[in-house]
Amino acid sequence: MIEVAYKDFENKARIENIPLYATFELTYRCNLNCVHCYLTKEYDCELSTGEVCDVIDQLAGEGTFELGF
Repeated sequence: MIEVAYKDFENKARIENIPLYATFELTYRCNLNCVHCYLTKEYDCELSTGEVCDVIDQLAGEGTFELGF
């Protein structure tokens, strides 16, 4: 029963273009040097705290169910 309800939930989100799941990378700064990493240089264009909060508010307003940082 739960599986059916969840599938209905996902189907409704797909039809209505609701972003159920999002990943938010807060910074480009990292002290690791992983071979698979896509960050190849220093970036100087990070969002301010207010801008981050605005993005989170927008995701919540769109009905995002899960947000990973």
